[in-house]
Amino acid sequence: MLAAELPKVTDWMQGWASVLAFLAAGGLLCFELWRNRRERADTAAAQARLIFSRVTRYHAPNDHLQSVKWTVFNYSAAPIFDVSVKVVAPVAAEPSTGDTVIDVIRGGDEPEEILTLDPPPQFSQDTPIHDLKLEVTFTDSAGLNWRRVDRKIPTRVIRRRAWWADPARLAATAVALGVAGVVIGLFALMQ
Repeated sequence: MLAAELPKVTDWMQGWASVLAFLAAGGLLCFELWRNRRERADTAAAQARLIFSRVTRYHAPNDHLQSVKWTVFNYSAAPIFDVSVKVVAPVAAEPSTGDTVIDVIRGGDEPEEILTLDPPPQFSQDTPIHDLKLEVTFTDSAGLNWRRVDRKIPTRVIRRRAWWADPARLAATAVALGVAGVVIGLFALMQ
């Protein structure tokens, strides 16, 4: 009867090297997915960064903001669609008090519109015009929806998808499950 041979140091080294190789591959994959996602987000936001808004005049008799005259600047070459403008600050406690919608603003255009607020919120006539903040929501030429408040970084308006519908999350889950399978297999071999 032959006795089972015990694992040698080289067997252990091969096992741990395999685990480390899978972990390194998983880490590199996650890093590349993260970098690729950042580059795609930066490319997608290129047109949205070229959209600006400004209040040009306001009408506030009796300390109530009744109307705002505004301009949206489209410095990109492509048009933007479904442009909605709301006053968000420093008006009362509500985040928005009215909106105006324009179907299309072509590249290079600067339409000027009047937004009437109903009911008019409390507003001091002493407030400087640059303290009025506008929220512009629009769809860019690629069909992506964006929101920009004043001159802050535009944020993409998206609906949440299930984790299995996101290819990057699905790939990361597959790598994690693969690594877990290898680790469990190695532990089973050690027994």
